[in-house]
Amino acid sequence: MRGFAYIVLFFLISLLGSSIFAQGKSEHRLFFEGLGNAGFGSINYEKRLVKLDRTKSEFVFRTGLSGFPGDVNTGTTLLFPNSFNFLYGNAHKLELGIGQTLSIRLKGAFFIRTVFNLGYRFQKSDKRMFYRLTYTPLMSNVWDIQFQHWGGFSIGYQFLKE
Repeated sequence: MRGFAYIVLFFLISLLGSSIFAQGKSEHRLFFEGLGNAGFGSINYEKRLVKLDRTKSEFVFRTGLSGFPGDVNTGTTLLFPNSFNFLYGNAHKLELGIGQTLSIRLKGAFFIRTVFNLGYRFQKSDKRMFYRLTYTPLMSNVWDIQFQHWGGFSIGYQFLKE
């Protein structure tokens, strides 16, 4: 359980500390991801950390929440996908990222999967809606190293400053 406390502390510091580096339009985004980093779907929050205007790129941090009911032995499982992503492009963006998804079974067990993102994002800077299509392979080391090909799609909303 001590490792869980470190993970939660890292998550909170990352989320709160990111506001120092944010600048410009559409710093905050919410999106639903079908499949993807959290298995079968998740609700996610994304915050811009750094925007580099001269290269049309930005670094973002995303965190989310998902869950699914289990059986009598495992109980309900909560999933928390977190990742740092690099976006490159104007309206049509290349998305690259790495992160971890924390899975907590309410009957006491937890484990972490490493996730990667390689995707396409359509996101105009002056429009509120955006769309993502990603290849998100998962790497798990619960009993041994396991690699699973996976993918996801998203629809989201960005909060624009007026």
